[in-house]
Amino acid sequence: MRRSGRLPLLIAGLISAAWPGALAAQSRAAVVSLQYESPTLVVPIAIVALRSDEGREWTLGVVGWTLGADWRHVDRPTRRRHLFVHVTPFNANSSDYFYSDGERDEASEYDASSIEMGGGIELTHRRGWVGGYRALALYEWVSGLPADRGGEGWNRPFAGAEVTEHYEHLTAEELFGSRWEGIKVDGRARILTGTRTWSQFSLRAGVGARAGPMHYSGRGEVFGGHHLDTVSAMLVGGSWDLDFPGALVGYRYGEFRLSRGATLGGAVHLRLSRAWELGTRAGYLRTSGRSEYGAGVEMSSIWKGVTVNAGIGLPKDGLTAGEWDHAVIFATCSAAILRD
Repeated sequence: MRRSGRLPLLIAGLISAAWPGALAAQSRAAVVSLQYESPTLVVPIAIVALRSDEGREWTLGVVGWTLGADWRHVDRPTRRRHLFVHVTPFNANSSDYFYSDGERDEASEYDASSIEMGGGIELTHRRGWVGGYRALALYEWVSGLPADRGGEGWNRPFAGAEVTEHYEHLTAEELFGSRWEGIKVDGRARILTGTRTWSQFSLRAGVGARAGPMHYSGRGEVFGGHHLDTVSAMLVGGSWDLDFPGALVGYRYGEFRLSRGATLGGAVHLRLSRAWELGTRAGYLRTSGRSEYGAGVEMSSIWKGVTVNAGIGLPKDGLTAGEWDHAVIFATCSAAILRD
């Protein structure tokens, strides 16, 4: 499972939230997680990260159907070299899951595999602000996709470049979940060329604050691209309580394939006890000629270091007409192991 133009879905949403502090203090770390979305989507995650005293870092693992390997080397206090390869043997870009009007559209599904590799540098501009600058190579194997949906534009190599920027100013952050106190901003732009030239960009920002037992958060994202098709479109949808691109509570992962748009989201969580938390979230999507919105409720708990979250979300038709046919049940179970 890979969202075109992004790192694997839940590495961005789950691993990156846990990793900065973990690797700063530990030489070995692992994250294991399982995501469920009704009716049948299951996303396994297993990531292992190792760090040497010489400043080398290795990250290996699987996220959904994507196998990934990343290598980083700190060659000066403000610069790291980065090499990576991500292989998705099937269901690349969620090709096995298409939706139309909230229903599974199996007739539109196709077969896809991909391999993406690249390398570059990551620069720490100042505390909390890190930029990444990489060269990319991409190959997508696509079959069963008609030419009018972009099927003839693939099965050939593409090369290009990517720029990422991340800024955060935080006073507190949870190891798992999507809650922090402070601000985060992420930007990404990439361009690839081969049989044609296409590009993607996105800008995300999120804020969070706690007042007593209440936690409030809000986030927004704008995204777009040039010469995008079914394979390279930006995927929007997903109700998990994780910080990942394209999240939209009340909808299934990848329910919308878009060339441009914007999302807004907000959440309120109430700490019932040390181990239990009740929350509600809402999201809004605006794109060419349409708008969608959804909402959900969830319960979270921590038991012996294992974080569990489960809830139910409703899309626009469910909220306006009181229909439950398209309700989305979601759940996440995650654990981390950190060693010196």
